[in-house]
Amino acid sequence: SNLRAEVYFDQIQTLDGVREYIAQGAVPGGTTRNFDSYGHLISPLSDEQKAILCDPQTSGGLLIAVKPQAVESVKQIAKNANVALYPVGRLLKAESGKVLIEVK
Repeated sequence: SNLRAEVYFDQIQTLDGVREYIAQGAVPGGTTRNFDSYGHLISPLSDEQKAILCDPQTSGGLLIAVKPQAVESVKQIAKNANVALYPVGRLLKAESGKVLIEVK
């Protein structure tokens, strides 16, 4: 696809109390396996970021990508349908030598 992603960590929605569980070490083993498989493509992460972003459990959320010129239309459609949207990043043209996923 020749794209890279910028992910805005502070925009990622989490369940109440998740950070307390992470601090206690309650992190699924699949989290580490996910990171071990794809971590070389991601900018450096804190342990908390890794636990949240690499969690193997499904949360029922849906990730969609929208062309920049369609963002406002999609937001309005979602609002009209009473669907909450949480923008978490953007896709950019890949650059040689850069990581594919940059967490900010």
